[in-house]
Amino acid sequence: MLIFFWFQPRNGWPWWVTYSEIARLGMQKNVAGQKVTLLAIDTSTNQPKTGDAANITAYVNKDDGGVTVLGDTSATEDDATNAAGLYTFDLTQSETNANKLAFSGKSSTANVKIVPQILQTVPANFALTEVSSAGEVTATTREVLNATTIATLASQLVWTLTAGSADDKAYNGCRVVIRDSSTAVQKATGVCLQYTGASKTMRLAFDPGVFTMAVGDYVEVIADAIHPEVHCDLSVKSTEGLVAQLMVWVTVAGRLVPVASLDASASCSVVVSEHDSGATLFTAAGVAGDLHSSRFEYEQASPGFTDDRQYSAVASVTLNSQTFSTTHNNIVIG
Repeated sequence: MLIFFWFQPRNGWPWWVTYSEIARLGMQKNVAGQKVTLLAIDTSTNQPKTGDAANITAYVNKDDGGVTVLGDTSATEDDATNAAGLYTFDLTQSETNANKLAFSGKSSTANVKIVPQILQTVPANFALTEVSSAGEVTATTREVLNATTIATLASQLVWTLTAGSADDKAYNGCRVVIRDSSTAVQKATGVCLQYTGASKTMRLAFDPGVFTMAVGDYVEVIADAIHPEVHCDLSVKSTEGLVAQLMVWVTVAGRLVPVASLDASASCSVVVSEHDSGATLFTAAGVAGDLHSSRFEYEQASPGFTDDRQYSAVASVTLNSQTFSTTHNNIVIG
């Protein structure tokens, strides 16, 4: 804890100089979206300095590795009346990536000094410990892979993260908890269907539909393995099997994936082979134009079925260059 001793000036000693050497906890390590607040003092009056935001430059020293200027060069004055002398700076994720953070500053205004902040960071998942109503401290069983915010939002299904893995598919199948930035109790849960590392783009398997998500909302990616299931129905129009009718769709956690909303060029394929032969009887391809209510519905002429046979149908759906497949579906003709 960083403690300031507040007392009236005596014998020339300013009240703002003396503070304990115990660095306080509170900032999360290597997490974006955090801020630091510094106190500015006018040494000619020994009072907080107001109206000095444009003249203050802030710095950080990470793990005693050297002092560097903060990326935020425009301080925000908290409140000249009710929080006199306090100026806040936004921090990038990299500016918090250390165990010890020493924030300092200077003002180009004469006789103005900035009181430093020395912080010891906590792990990003530190807040996942819980205190029960009986006062017992327990740790949650979930593993948070990433805690960040929504950077840009294309729809309620597709958005980019402020911070995230550089690896494609890193969060595929993970549970995603979204919290409204202005109403902490407003939360929604979804499943990540696809993640692109280069752009930090996340595509949800379905819209949670709880509240309207927006840029700046908080996101937690929780380790899980909720993978999509591809389904296929196949039937014939006549006993001779002259035309095969196919329907292919994708679900995640029992909910239909809105394929067209995720990829306007989505496609599917069904490979049919006769039982125990290993030879492909036909391959039927479906395109985005075959989508009806997020299901591919189309036909295959002259499939070549024979009565009293069992066939295997393996369906796959391609979304944004990633393919999801079934293991098999059995078809009996007879």
